[in-house]
Formats: sequence, C-alpha cells, structure tokens
Amino acid sequence: MVATGSGRGKADISFVIIKDELEAISKVLERLKGELGANSISDQPNVALVGISGHDLNKKPGIAGRMFQALSKHGINIDMISTSLSSVFCTIDERMVGEAEKALREEFSITE
Repeated sequence: MVATGSGRGKADISFVIIKDELEAISKVLERLKGELGANSISDQPNVALVGISGHDLNKKPGIAGRMFQALSKHGINIDMISTSLSSVFCTIDERMVGEAEKALREEFSITE
C-alpha cells in the first residue's frame, strides 16, 4: 500500500489487489466513501506488480536505482513504487510485464 500527502489535509491512498476481486472491493469502497471522507474512488485495472526482494536489501545501496534504470531503458513507465527493508515493488502497465521481467533478469543477472 502506498499513501501520499496532498497538502490539503487529505491523502491519496493506493493499493494493489487481484483483478478478480476489483468489482467486489470497489463496491465496498463506494459504500465506505462517505465514512472515510473520500472525495473519489478510482481504479486502474490494467496494471501489474513487478519487483525484487531479498534479505537485507536495504544494506545494498543502489538496488532500487538499478531497478528503475533497467525498467526505464526498456521503455517501461513506473506508475507507483513501494519499498520495504527487503523489497522494492512497482506497478507498471500489464502489457509490459514480459519486457520488465527481461529487463530485471538482465540487470541482476538472474537465470531461470
């Protein structure tokens, strides 16, 4: 989940769910919209989640930058980024998943 401040006393909150659950979750969010004080609820159904993870990833400087650069070199736009101590994940256009996998495998010398 990613939350960003808007500077107007509210924040944008984004999260990734399984596409098959989009309709049901959208209905729940619409019902909760008023209670949450949300201005609007929207979805982007054609995104995919790609990332890298590993133990103590935070102790390896430059990993996220290498990932972002590899995706960029392959013409892949990053929509959102989520990081933790052991992972970096991005949402991208789902049509670019194969190219993203290729880019990350090349950058990090991952073989099958």
